[in-house]
Amino acid sequence: MIRISTFLVLCLLTSFNLSAQEKARFGLKTGFNVAWQSREQKRFIARPAISMHFTGFTEVQLSDKIFMQPGLSLQGKGYNHDGNRSTRGAKHMLYMEIPVNFLYKFKLPFGDMIAGGGPYAGIGLWDKEKVGSESPFSDIWGSTGYKNKDYGLNLSLGTQLNSRFILTLQQGIGLANVAPETYIVPGPADGPEVVDGKMRNMVSSVSLGYRF
Repeated sequence: MIRISTFLVLCLLTSFNLSAQEKARFGLKTGFNVAWQSREQKRFIARPAISMHFTGFTEVQLSDKIFMQPGLSLQGKGYNHDGNRSTRGAKHMLYMEIPVNFLYKFKLPFGDMIAGGGPYAGIGLWDKEKVGSESPFSDIWGSTGYKNKDYGLNLSLGTQLNSRFILTLQQGIGLANVAPETYIVPGPADGPEVVDGKMRNMVSSVSLGYRF
């Protein structure tokens, strides 16, 4: 996690240095997230949680068609948990992330087609969990051992109109195991339980942005 964060910060600083020497663009984008968690617990039934994101970015041209786009982003993550009145619940988390995407652009009659991706690293700012239909939301990182550091890869596909509006579809693939150390995955009926289960954040998003 430290190496990934260091790499992303260096990319961010490099982009600022290039921005001072070359013509760089800045932009903002916001939109909706469909978030869930990938986990080993087969009996766990979860539904995606709807949240939002907000991102500021700078875009530096590296070649004729290749661009580097680092940014600073607020990302809503989590899931909803199905069950009866005592077990259904929800988990909502807000992360601050540094994404660094490398994009390839090619011309279309109405603008540019954009495809690419890159790594991200983030830290949790806010978290709430609710178990049972009548229980209040409670903190999860401080009380249950959930890890609040996350990293992974983003894959993006979108279009930039001639008016500078940007429409983007993105898939965030979490690579960090955010499960608490005491997380136990129920095993088969005739087998032992599995300790050190894995939970990874997944986010599909659609965003509308503007590049200045």
